[in-house]
Amino acid sequence: MQIAIVDDEIIWRQKIEKCLRKIADKNDGIETFLSAEEFLKNAKKYDIVFMDVEMNKIDGFEATRLYKSKYQDSVVAMLTTHDEMCGRGYIFDAFRYISKLDMDNGIKEALDSLKIISKNNKFIEVNVLFQGKYQIEIRDIIYVETYGRHTIIHLNEKVIECTDTMKEVCEKLEGDIFFKSHQSFLVNMDYVENCGKNEIILKTNEKVMLSKRKRKAFEEAFFKRTFQCANR
Repeated sequence: MQIAIVDDEIIWRQKIEKCLRKIADKNDGIETFLSAEEFLKNAKKYDIVFMDVEMNKIDGFEATRLYKSKYQDSVVAMLTTHDEMCGRGYIFDAFRYISKLDMDNGIKEALDSLKIISKNNKFIEVNVLFQGKYQIEIRDIIYVETYGRHTIIHLNEKVIECTDTMKEVCEKLEGDIFFKSHQSFLVNMDYVENCGKNEIILKTNEKVMLSKRKRKAFEEAFFKRTFQCANR
């Protein structure tokens, strides 16, 4: 992941970088800029930009507007000590609005959510019976189940039978978006409508099994995923 920090105050710049060094993966690249002008002059596509709101000459709102006009797919999280400015951030397509007074939690939540969104836009490759290797867009997967020796992947518009084991598919789909509700079922949390005593009800009106020992963990995962989606 490529990360940029834009803040004209050295103390805050160092604090943001220190926070990111603790949270980000060791292979993530982190670049810092001491002004919006410097950032825009050297701009490239970053996965996420942590942008201070209050800067001299060009403020964070204008810098975000100019940057997003060129790099629409990049994500900008805006930071400030003034919560009353929060509303303006969303006008400029800010991904998050983070208070510098609770920066550690805000930055961690932003990175976690970005990783989930990024993973949700990717593909996995499975071995389809009689066809060989086949690419599937992750966000199209509703749930996965085992049937005999094969694994069945239920998509929006079709069902695919593959020779990969459930364990192999789970490894490809690891992350908060999927939950293994039963020995034989793996469900995409974005398709969950509700849950009963021993089953999960999906938005497609289908039902998958929920083991008793996993019910509490599922409820916690469902709450977490619902919160993340609401704060995108």
